[in-house]
Amino acid sequence: MRDVLRYPSQLLIALLLATMSVVGVSGQAAAAGEKHCVVALGPASTGVPVASCYSTFAQAMRAAQTTDRADGDPLTSVVIGIDYSSTGFTGSTLTWTEPAGCGSYSASSMPTGWNDVVESVQNFNGCGTTLYQNASFGGLTSSVPVNGSKSSLGSLNQQASSQRWCTANSC
Repeated sequence: MRDVLRYPSQLLIALLLATMSVVGVSGQAAAAGEKHCVVALGPASTGVPVASCYSTFAQAMRAAQTTDRADGDPLTSVVIGIDYSSTGFTGSTLTWTEPAGCGSYSASSMPTGWNDVVESVQNFNGCGTTLYQNASFGGLTSSVPVNGSKSSLGSLNQQASSQRWCTANSC
């Protein structure tokens, strides 16, 4: 017991990990109707991105680590960003992956069921992103810096219709 009181930060970390294992990997309890989707982009991505959706965030993260491309070949992928349907990184998730980390990628429209849905964003693996109000990169924008996050897109909440990723703070 003395060790626990001597190292309160370790106790806090242990409690946080225990809570995450009970609540879920995403830090929230799975709500009815939530979906957790994954899209594998490519440098030459065209058309509407195809999302594979799962009932839990943990299942989506497992799928994001190895994704089948349209040609059927499996590959190891890297998460470059996660879009959330609610502010504060909650709700349904849309995880974007690439085979080798950040580069120059784009989705001229959101996957089915994700148009005008996104409210918060996190970037990873050296990527920045810009979300656009309209399909094909038009209208108002909201940029999220490299490896940064926004807990709310503000006036662009539930209005994003296309998105770009790059190694800069604005794409």
